[in-house]
Parts: sequence; C-alpha cells; structure tokens
Amino acid sequence: DLMKIGDIQRVLQGLLREGVSIRDMETILETLGDYAARTKDSDILIEYVRHRLSRSICEKYRAANRTMHVVTMDPATEDLIAGGIEHTDRLNVKLSPQVIRGISEAIASEVIRLAQQGRPMILLVGPTCRAGIKHMTLQTVPNLVVLSYNEITRDTRIEAVGMVSYQQRSANSARTTAGAGA
Repeated sequence: DLMKIGDIQRVLQGLLREGVSIRDMETILETLGDYAARTKDSDILIEYVRHRLSRSICEKYRAANRTMHVVTMDPATEDLIAGGIEHTDRLNVKLSPQVIRGISEAIASEVIRLAQQGRPMILLVGPTCRAGIKHMTLQTVPNLVVLSYNEITRDTRIEAVGMVSYQQRSANSARTTAGAGA
C-alpha cells in the first residue's frame, strides 16, 4: 500500500508545525514506509516519525550537560485526557471545553516556571496522549513543547520541575451535571 504525496506532505507539515527538523528525510521516509500499511492517520504516523527522530529532538531541547528540564503530568490527568482522545480518520479530542480549558490552564501555570528560568516550556507525557495535549494547548500555550517518553534518549537526564494536576472533582461534577438531565 503506497502513501500518497499528500499524506507525506501532511506528516512533514505536522512535524514542522511542532518545530521538529525534517532534515533527516531518509529516516522520515523509511519510518513512513514501515508504518504506512498499518495506518493512514497522519497524527499516528507523526508519532512514529517523532520516535525515530528522538535523538535530534532531545539534542534540540536539552542543556549542554544532557539534562532536560520538564514538567510532567500526574497519571490521573493523563488518563482523563487519553480517555477523551479518539482516532478516527484524524485526531479528535472529545473532552468538554471546560475540561480542556482547565487542563490547559493547569499546564500553563506549571510550565511558566520553565519560561521564567529561560528554558523551553516542555511538558513530558505518555505517547498515547502527546498529540492530543499538543492539539488542546495550541491556542492557550502556543510555545509549549509536548514530548512523549518515547522521544527521550537514554543519554538524556530528565529533571522535573513541576507536575500538572487537573482536579478530577471538577470533571466529576461536570459528568454528574450532564447525567442529571438524562
């Protein structure tokens, strides 16, 4: 099953939009060749390519001592997001606008510490929700770099300076309210 030029272009645009260099075209095309038969979803293909380009991604964001300063996300918040991400023919975040706003604000308030230290605002999350979180925060935290654990090379030392936690209580009350009218 061959990929169409438009599909390759979508993957390249997605990488560039997030500041990932596409200089290593050989690795990019090889990865697309390896995974194109499994999925046509450009968001998923981008994740595979990002994983293969992890060396250059890490080199871009880590300090000279190979340390990368990041903010992480608590597992409950990550599970909430992962449960609200749907992959049909394209990425679809099916969380309420209030939940998305709340999570985005929680992320912004944590990563601002990195910005105040003159460091890139990096959020480190699990691979299943990386693209969804980037999509959710495009408007509110446009300079946010969302990396997945898959993209961190073994020789990179991670230093977490904060953890994003979205109060599950507000999500539960939103669910309860929605269920009350049923």
